[in-house]
Amino acid sequence: MFAVLLAALLEEIDQQLAEARDKRRYQLKDMRVRKRLRYPFLKMVY
Repeated sequence: MFAVLLAALLEEIDQQLAEARDKRRYQLKDMRVRKRLRYPFLKMVY
């Protein structure tokens, strides 16, 4: 019983961490695009 509950809890935590990581990754990509659009005359290398 305890093992099943612990496994479910760990899966939920893993899912939340993955979602938070994906959101941060998207925000970083979005910041890069906005920076490039704001300063198109700069040659930024990413």
